[in-house]
Amino acid sequence: MGEDRIVGYGLIALGTGITAWGAFSYFQKKALIEDYINEAEIYRESLIRAYEDEEVTDDEREFLEYMQSELTRKEKLIEDAGFGRDLVEALRYAFGIMIVYALYKITSRLLETLWRKYRPPGKTWKCPICDREFPTEDDLNRHIDEDHDISTDPALYVALWEALQETPEWFKYAVADVSGLAIGTIEQGKEWFEDLPDSEKIALGILIAAAVIAVCVLAWWAVGGAAIGKALGAACAVFI
Repeated sequence: MGEDRIVGYGLIALGTGITAWGAFSYFQKKALIEDYINEAEIYRESLIRAYEDEEVTDDEREFLEYMQSELTRKEKLIEDAGFGRDLVEALRYAFGIMIVYALYKITSRLLETLWRKYRPPGKTWKCPICDREFPTEDDLNRHIDEDHDISTDPALYVALWEALQETPEWFKYAVADVSGLAIGTIEQGKEWFEDLPDSEKIALGILIAAAVIAVCVLAWWAVGGAAIGKALGAACAVFI
């Protein structure tokens, strides 16, 4: 009789513990997601005010960038707690934003949607990888860094271009074929590349880096020598 009572108390304690853990998990999820939604609303309102006069001041840009980093940080907390799908659902109700979970990073998709909705007409910056558009070059670079894990350091692309110039002619022609660029473009010197705007360096450099790696893989039997090795190393450095 005593053993049965002990077992019964044990089952009651176990059930109570499971219920308490479930309640804790629910309130943790609720707090994390509500905090994220509140921050996203602050960002949305700040974005609208910043774009009202079609001129974003340095202070406004600094605050928006701070909010972007905070939202990214809080998204990671939510993802680490296993509530990513719940955040996607909450954003659908709060902002009418449809996000395919696990296909896009949630904060990046949220920010892009808000930019598209509230930005003033004018120049946008297109990602050379996925063709998504962004209102500023800084926003584009952040997207490339975070969503594609590719460096946006112009110096890396200058080093890649310089290394490419030292490779044999057959290698340059192969890179031109794979990248779809004219051989005349491939053979432009370092000074020409350095004079390009950073956004063009990055867009062109990503294309070249991918082509260099592809040629080295596809023509592995013909690849050799210090010059090609240097170009391959510079290309790999781009993909952080």
